[in-house]
Amino acid sequence: MTASNQVKLKPGDTIGILGGGQLGRMLAMAAARLGLRCQVFSPDPDSPAFDVVLNATCAEYADVEALELFANDVDVITYEFENVPAASVMILAARRPVLPDRKILETTQDRLAEKDFVTRLGIGTADYADVSSAAALRAAIARIGLPAVIKTRRFGYDGKGQAIIRNGDDPDRIFGLAIDWVIDLHRRGAAAIPAGLPAYDDARLLEEVERFLLWYVPAARGTPVDEHARHQFEAIWRALLPKARTVPDTMVHRDFFVENLLVLPRPGLTALGLLDFQDAVVGPITYDLASLLEDARRDLPAPLIDAMRARYRAAFPHLSGADFDASWAVMAAHRHVKCLGLFVRLAKRDSKPGYLRHIPRLWRLLGQALTHPALHELAHWLEREVPAARRVVPDL
Repeated sequence: MTASNQVKLKPGDTIGILGGGQLGRMLAMAAARLGLRCQVFSPDPDSPAFDVVLNATCAEYADVEALELFANDVDVITYEFENVPAASVMILAARRPVLPDRKILETTQDRLAEKDFVTRLGIGTADYADVSSAAALRAAIARIGLPAVIKTRRFGYDGKGQAIIRNGDDPDRIFGLAIDWVIDLHRRGAAAIPAGLPAYDDARLLEEVERFLLWYVPAARGTPVDEHARHQFEAIWRALLPKARTVPDTMVHRDFFVENLLVLPRPGLTALGLLDFQDAVVGPITYDLASLLEDARRDLPAPLIDAMRARYRAAFPHLSGADFDASWAVMAAHRHVKCLGLFVRLAKRDSKPGYLRHIPRLWRLLGQALTHPALHELAHWLEREVPAARRVVPDL
């Protein structure tokens, strides 16, 4: 800390804390022993730090008005953990001192940026590599060796978003295990669907693709679609969704991709661990398969995709190939369209710009799905409303 950004506090002054978890609670309690007050800002109404302060703000980090009112009530601002949106800190820093500085926050939010920063300082670290594809992972293992730890760049903590790769492990093993787990689930039929699980019905599916119109299209081309184009878009999807349902229903995880899967030291299919299954629904068997093998967040080698798809199909030889392919194409297109809107929303509304780097991959994957004859009307609509020149990473 330099003299220019030092802040001197006296008893009775108020520290603003972004984040209301256990660390925020302990910080507030320690400040109280020094005669300092604290006010906590957190979007979670059940934040434990709320219990130990007189004043608290429960609002989203993207709520500019709430941030400004919070800043007016405090003398200095800090945060209890690194996953506070940097955009929120920038708003606050225009009104009150924020420590540590926003640039420090941005660095600590990204494990790769953090490692690069430490390396530039000449401080030794364990060997590491930027891994954004299966091929890059294999190259990194060849250079660094095993055992190794693979981590998400953002949002992982307390062991979340991490996996250990040991000698003898196959980096692609998780895909085979996941496919075998799905096969076992789908063989169970209706018995695999928990009672009371909501349906992945038209209303829910249409609401999800609507995000593309609400968030991606205006950001990419500068203007929203008109009402006629909006009605066409909805009509196209209403016609497509029955084609996705020509295959059996099952329990659909909805976010069935590698970051939400773990390989655990347990026998057989019990070795697969699942995260974030709270949004499960009843829907077509193809949805989670497309989610896994047409991953919005990573490039997968075509031979791996083909092998896993064939592995699944071999387990259900009586399933119509034409129905399966059409359902897969519709569900894959649905997911990619949904994610295009969702990722822009996460970047713009929730100050998570890292999601934008996946936009080019989503357009590539969507382009592959659109080659299926069942999707020709959607392909034509996109050519009119979002032509190739507009399929960009939005400048937010």
